[in-house]
Amino acid sequence: MLLPLLVILTLAPTLGKVERKYLNFAFDVLNIKEHDLSYDKIWADKDPFRLRIIEKFLNTPMYVPYFADSLEDTLKKLVVEPWLMINYFSGLLDLELYSYPETVPDLPLPEIDGKIKKPLKRLIKDIGNAKELYLQAYDKLSPGELDTLLSDAIFWWTDEDDSLDDTLRGVILRETGYATPFAFGDTTSVPLDSLSMILKKIRLEKIFSAYLTLIKSVYRFVGSVPQINDTFQIEFDAKIGRVGIGGIGNNVYEGDFALIVDFGGDDRYSGRTGGGILTQYPVSVVIDIRGNDIYRSNKVGSLGSGYLGLGILYDGSGNDLYDASHVSLGAGLLGCGALIDVEGNDIYRGGFFTQGAGNFGCGLLLDFEGNDDFSAYDWAQGFGSVKGVGIIYDRAGNDRYYAGGHYIHHPLLPSNYRSFAQGFAMGWRPDISGGIGILLDERGNDTYHVEVYGQGAGYWLSAGFLIDDQGDDSYHGVEYVQGAGIHIACGTLIDREGKDSYYSRYGPSQGEGHDLSVGWLIDKNGDDNYYVSGGQGAGIYNSVGFFIDSRGKDTYTTSEKGSGQGWANMGRGAPGIGVFLDLQGMDIYRKGLPGSNNRIWLNGSIGVGIDLEGQE
Repeated sequence: MLLPLLVILTLAPTLGKVERKYLNFAFDVLNIKEHDLSYDKIWADKDPFRLRIIEKFLNTPMYVPYFADSLEDTLKKLVVEPWLMINYFSGLLDLELYSYPETVPDLPLPEIDGKIKKPLKRLIKDIGNAKELYLQAYDKLSPGELDTLLSDAIFWWTDEDDSLDDTLRGVILRETGYATPFAFGDTTSVPLDSLSMILKKIRLEKIFSAYLTLIKSVYRFVGSVPQINDTFQIEFDAKIGRVGIGGIGNNVYEGDFALIVDFGGDDRYSGRTGGGILTQYPVSVVIDIRGNDIYRSNKVGSLGSGYLGLGILYDGSGNDLYDASHVSLGAGLLGCGALIDVEGNDIYRGGFFTQGAGNFGCGLLLDFEGNDDFSAYDWAQGFGSVKGVGIIYDRAGNDRYYAGGHYIHHPLLPSNYRSFAQGFAMGWRPDISGGIGILLDERGNDTYHVEVYGQGAGYWLSAGFLIDDQGDDSYHGVEYVQGAGIHIACGTLIDREGKDSYYSRYGPSQGEGHDLSVGWLIDKNGDDNYYVSGGQGAGIYNSVGFFIDSRGKDTYTTSEKGSGQGWANMGRGAPGIGVFLDLQGMDIYRKGLPGSNNRIWLNGSIGVGIDLEGQE
């Protein structure tokens, strides 16, 4: 499959004429051409999961902002039809989708309102078809290989110093009564070469194909089913498994279901609630039309997730609480999951690998309206890993994003926590390349808080994007944040409008590449404040770092002299490239540093800073 094409943009380009003009001027000052940025950065053996788009980011750093514009424009167009987003993401992952056969026959339903019987029968049939296609993805795996995945996939994302390491390995098999291939408490890792052989047998195209048809079916049902005004709740067994249907009363759903449809009321959900699990219900769907609902689950793989499965949780309106464990809230781990909330001020609470996380699959959390609160341990909020895409997309509202507070980043920062979140992506260094993580927030005064790793950052042959369109936003991090590429990766943060504040205690941060990487931070408009120990357009150890502030009266502080604001170093006998551009406004720079208003400064022949009071 060809790489996704850049679309004709409906939004103003991130790199407009002025930005391009002064980037070219910066290159002239450094006596380089744009193509000189395309030196070989991929000093790692080819692996079967390498994405072509990641190679393009690294080999052509100037392509990254254009791709980010195209990505945002495409997602804005497709978000109202998210099955098309699945098709788009499959292209990013180099997958070719399948059509699906209709294999499950119509089955009789119990006595329910005749107005909903026909669309309900169609939905149940489509769920069955998606299940049939999904299961074909694992046809080439032996039972032992499947057991290894069921036992160990959660184990990939536990923290090695946490007791969860001992208790979560094999939890899915134990819960459903299957024998585990490893003794309880065994934390021996499956060798990566053995794991890679198993993963290569999975037909990921079938998983994405099945999920595309499933989301399309859910939206067709929501668009066609009439409103029910009766108070009732029934449960019955269908070919796909346990089904629950509820009217406008305050209903309670306990345990696991293949399908729940509820038309109104302030409802309470426990169990997996739209979590697809291979050993239980490989496909699970929950549709709640309206009401202030509470969704709670302490089970792994819940609330719109797929753990070797497909899951969807669709909530139409209401102020809702989503309180979940790990692999949840729009997560796909060897599967696909989506949590779609159309309206309301909502609270999202998750453990690890949650809130738009994808690994050998995709995870989507789509929130269309309301002032929302997102919190998670780590590996969250737009996180992508091997052959995976994770996205959190919030269209409107003053939102708070927090990830961290549970796992110390040992041994480097024993006083700070890991986050790996908010548009972050990661491969399995040194053997397997990673995926794509995306956080897109369109409107609102938002607060982003991570500690180590996050906010438009990538690690090991991955790419992370954080894009915020409008609002006075606050970004807080500790290290490796805010447009940082780390160890052969790409990180990008774009903020298009608003009076923003950026804080990172340490670099690499704020448009910095570290070790053969690419980092971008671009702020298009507003009076902004920036603080970092070292960063703001820096390229260290053969990397490329860009920092661009296009408009506004800004304040800049770096605490390490000679390591930021258009700075790079030599490594392995070759240079990096660092570019700092402030293109308009009377700005404030910390005294003793090279940056100041209406001036050009150099870091030898490998770093340049340019500050202009106005633009031509």
